[in-house]
Parts: sequence; structure tokens; C-alpha cells
Amino acid sequence: MKTATLQTIILLALFCFNLGNSVAQDNEGTTSFNEITGKVLDSRGKPVEKFSVTIIVYDYKEGGWNKQPKTVKKWEGEFENGEFQFDVDGPISFNEMTYIHSQVKAEGFIELGQNGSGYEQLVAFKGKFSAVKLVRAIKITGKVVLPDGQSDEELVDPKLQVAKKMSSFMPDYNKWFQASVSMNPDGGFEQLVPENCNLQLTASSGNAAALQKQFKIPKAESAEDVHDLGELKLKEGTRVSGVVLDRDSEPVEGQVVLIRQKINKNGYMQSYIDGHAVSDSEGKFELPPREGKCDISLVETAVVRKEVVKTKGDLLIAKPVSVTLKAGTPADDVEIRESKTWKIHGVVKYEKEKPSINFYNGSQSQNKILLSDDGSFEARVIDGAESSYLIIYGSSGSEIEMALLSRDSRKEFGKHFSTSLESETQYFQFKKVTSDIGPLEFRMVKYLPDERTVMEQIFDWYYFGE
Repeated sequence: MKTATLQTIILLALFCFNLGNSVAQDNEGTTSFNEITGKVLDSRGKPVEKFSVTIIVYDYKEGGWNKQPKTVKKWEGEFENGEFQFDVDGPISFNEMTYIHSQVKAEGFIELGQNGSGYEQLVAFKGKFSAVKLVRAIKITGKVVLPDGQSDEELVDPKLQVAKKMSSFMPDYNKWFQASVSMNPDGGFEQLVPENCNLQLTASSGNAAALQKQFKIPKAESAEDVHDLGELKLKEGTRVSGVVLDRDSEPVEGQVVLIRQKINKNGYMQSYIDGHAVSDSEGKFELPPREGKCDISLVETAVVRKEVVKTKGDLLIAKPVSVTLKAGTPADDVEIRESKTWKIHGVVKYEKEKPSINFYNGSQSQNKILLSDDGSFEARVIDGAESSYLIIYGSSGSEIEMALLSRDSRKEFGKHFSTSLESETQYFQFKKVTSDIGPLEFRMVKYLPDERTVMEQIFDWYYFGE
């Protein structure tokens, strides 16, 4: 479970890191700069000859972080010799949730990383962006096709992902590249990728097993260079069929079944190939063909044949089923049975915006835990689950809040807590759960980073429990 959930935790940490490092100033006001400038350099530090820049000011206050923000201002232009400048006609009003974002494009180049250098709070922005560094890109082409025995079929909901291989223990995500690639109906594709790198490619379809392959991408001699990967043939796989049952062995209709295959481990980041099906009136389902080790579980929502499907009624809490699939070997009669569960219940004391709760139940993710108006919540834990996590956090502009257990709740929670309660940990990890837990009281406190970075704290909590 740790491998499966750490990516989400890291993304949360990166979010907190970006907000937590915002400059502490007044929450509202107007800008004083009258121009926006910046530099665009290549990987060797030389100015890029020709490029385009788009700059947008977003206001997240109206819709919050989970909705499309309001566009306040927008500038677009084409520039030369590595420098750009936009005139600003009058001051721009801002609040603590107003951000300015830059996007740079240049023929034959690509921008790497998730370092947030082109995305910052407007309250802290002084009119000058940090230098944007682009790397030379090369266009790859190819075609995804079905196995020989399925040549008369068409690809069903095909997916293609390419990523730069990152093999170090502590990879530099400022040099990270990953892209979901669009394909033609016949499986043909083209995509810009960084030059001179090891590229991991994963292709999948709803009617064939996935292909995973690594390519060495050469240096680009010019912006027009093309590297053809040729024909990428998917594998023959095995379709898993089975039934969803409740605890009384009765079939359950409308449950969304997920088959997940782990692939492409890049340092911390774990990628997956997912496939879905929905149980019918007899509880039966049939999943897309896969090959290798896979986990089968139930989820609340999924995209099946380009349509969003949701669980009918309540999502059953069930232990996932692990299978190892081999082409030509049947994999039917898989039972996904509702598990016995225990309850975690508690209340979160907060003063500002209602916090968010992420809960991970063993290997089955149960992300949506709703907090009532009085701050109470409830989550169901699979009986005997070895790894369950609870994360409670909130944000308002640059201010981050995390939950801590109240003193009175520590004794009860300590019976189920896997690390020392001496530490004021904000990521709650449970031991093997065999009884109800609660009532628990959490309080929201302003997040104050210690001498470690957020990433270092997450690392220490994950590996050492401190």
C-alpha cells in the first residue's frame, strides 16, 4: 500500500511546499510593476532565438482550488534572442489566491520539470520571472497495433504514455518529463520528447494486453529531426471474469471493478495501467485483457469507453484480489467479496475553511471522506488491514493547516498507531485494525515547517516514522 499511495502523498507535499514557500505579505492589494520581463535559455545557458510566451493571471478565490479559476489578465506574444517583455496597463488587484503563470514554447524545444518557477503568487511577484530553461526536443513517431490474432479488430480506448526514465534513488523532478500521447484511429502518433534520454513507453488498449518498452532517444541535429519508433505491437492477454458478492453471498449490481497493473517505477513515482468494468444484474464482470501481476478492486468512479461511470448505490468495501495473468491461461471465477469492516469516527475542530480528508483503506483507495458541518466524519476500515492512512489538511492562499490529535484522543488512537506518539506527526498511519476506533478529536493548526523541507519530512515519516 505504501508504494501505491506515496505518489499521492508526494503530490500533496509538493502542493504544500509551493504554497508554504510563498512570500508572507498582505493578503490583498494591487501590483506596483508596470512591465513583465523574463529570459528564455537553452540547457547550455544560451538565449533561445525565437519563442512565444503566454502569461495568465488566475484568481482561485471564487471557485477554490478544485474548480476552474477566473482569468484576470492575459498576455501573449512572440519574441527573439532569449528575452521577453510585456507592458502592464495599470495596477492589477490581487488577493491571497491570485496567481501568475507563464508558459513558453519554442520550435524544437521542450520545457521540463514541475518546479513551479513559472507559477507563483501575484502578491510576491515583482514583475520579473526566473529564467526559463528549455531543452532541445526531438519528434518521435510510431504506430500502436493489436496482436497478430486480432488484426481484424480496431483498438478500443487506446492509451499511450511516454516518460523520461529516472533511475536515481532521489530523482530530480525539475528534469522530469511525462506526457499522455494522442493517437489517430489507426494507432498512429507523434510527440515531442527530450533529446538524448532513455524514454519509457507504455501502450494499452481495452482489447489487448499492454506493451512496455524502453527506447534510447538520440540527440537532435535540428528542429526538424524525427525519430521513428516503428510498429508497437500490443501483447495477447487474459481477460479476467468474475462476480461481486456482498457478505451474504448475494450478487451486487453496478459496482465499478478496477484491474491495475504496476509499471514504470521512476524513483518514488509509480505508474499504472488501469482497466475497468461494471458488474451486471448477476454481479458478473469481465475486465480488459492483461498480462502479468495485477490487483483487482472496487472504485467509486471510472472512465469506461470515454464515459464516466459511477458506482450504483454504496461502494462495497472489499479486499483487493491479486492475480498473475498469462496469455492462454484462463482467469475466471474471481470473487470480489464485501469485507467485514470497522469504523474510524471522529471530529475535526477548525475555524476557517472546511478541511479535506484523504483516507486510504489497505490497497483499496477510499479518497472521498466527507466532513459534516459540525466537523464529524466516519470511515470504514477493512478488518485486519495492515496499512491504512488518514491525512487531514486545509489551505487558504499561502496558509497551510494540518490536523493534530488532541491530547485526550492520543491514548485511544495510540492503540492503533504504528509509530511513536512522541512526534507531532500529521500523517496518521494505522496498525492492523480489528475494532472500532474513536471517538477521536483532531484540531487544525497552522503548518510551520521545521528545518527539514516538506519532502524530507514526508520521507522521514514514510521510512522512519518520525
